[in-house]
Amino acid sequence: LCQRRLRNLPLALCASKFLRLGFIRGDTSCSGPLMRSQEMPAGAFGDVRKAAKLISVSHRWLNQNTCDAPTPDFPMGLRLGTLRRELSLYFSPTRNEEPSFLRRLIHALTRRSAGGWDVVVFFDFSCLPQEPRSEEENFIFSQCLPHMGVLYSMFPTLILHEVTHGAHGYMESGWCFCEYQTAMLGKQVSAFSCNSAAALRQASLISVDHGDMESFIASAEAKLEQKVFKNASDAQVVRQILSGFALKRVLLDAIEAGDDELMRTTVTRMKSERLAHATLDQPVNKDLDTLLHVAVRKRNAVATRVLLDNGADASRRNYVGDTPSQLLMLPRFSRAAWLSRRTLLLKQVKQDEPQEDSA
Repeated sequence: LCQRRLRNLPLALCASKFLRLGFIRGDTSCSGPLMRSQEMPAGAFGDVRKAAKLISVSHRWLNQNTCDAPTPDFPMGLRLGTLRRELSLYFSPTRNEEPSFLRRLIHALTRRSAGGWDVVVFFDFSCLPQEPRSEEENFIFSQCLPHMGVLYSMFPTLILHEVTHGAHGYMESGWCFCEYQTAMLGKQVSAFSCNSAAALRQASLISVDHGDMESFIASAEAKLEQKVFKNASDAQVVRQILSGFALKRVLLDAIEAGDDELMRTTVTRMKSERLAHATLDQPVNKDLDTLLHVAVRKRNAVATRVLLDNGADASRRNYVGDTPSQLLMLPRFSRAAWLSRRTLLLKQVKQDEPQEDSA
């Protein structure tokens, strides 16, 4: 109980890296321009499990090979410059940016205390392996890509919508559209991206609710037809991310409302679209609870059984390290919790059987 809480990301994202705030701000000896993940110095990355804050950055690539591009105002790159500017406004504003001494003092006592190692940032170009990739790096990239929606829907998102002259706009990009939609629907833009969201407000936000799921998916697919993708295959990945996000929202609402029929229908659709494996164990709130955590907490034995039967992982831990059948590391007492514990125990027994046979 005294051990510091560790952030537990989905397994598919564990191989992703995260930049330290100190590296981005350039306030340490280890700083520099944004480069491919494979070329970044080891000291540029922090430990996402222990960081107090995780911020996801959504941005339009300005160069196909280097992602960033220099401008007269930002000679080291527009992306790096605007990223530093926005983070400084939040964590360490200057006198010109915040005239009030009292507010600057509050910043110094609260936000500045989250130092360069205690805030990590996901910036795709520098955190995921980029081309050219080795076979191992390509495997990591393909594993992480379908789960990008988790980062933008579960953690505060910083939107950098500025582009250089001649580049197509932020909302014209298919990936930016996907990140924007998931961040808005996940309510993750208010902390760092209020101004950017206001500037992009003309881009109609697609709403989703369990009564109109088909309309959301149809609207998203229609808009994606008008977006720009570097690779044609990326369009299908984005469709799966948005569809999986919508179905996960519907399933979460059904579990919390106790609507077992809608819950079964949604899980069946997930399986038919081959989204169950990638979606059922994704976190659904800031505590990194999975759908199974919510079902057990709601004492919904029916939902717990359906989720377990369709592959939900009873060993998955949330932000404080609890499995679905635990509360502050202590066992929960309900039929739903018993089902989760029983499934986990049977899984452990099956894993031990081959070792006993070989012995």
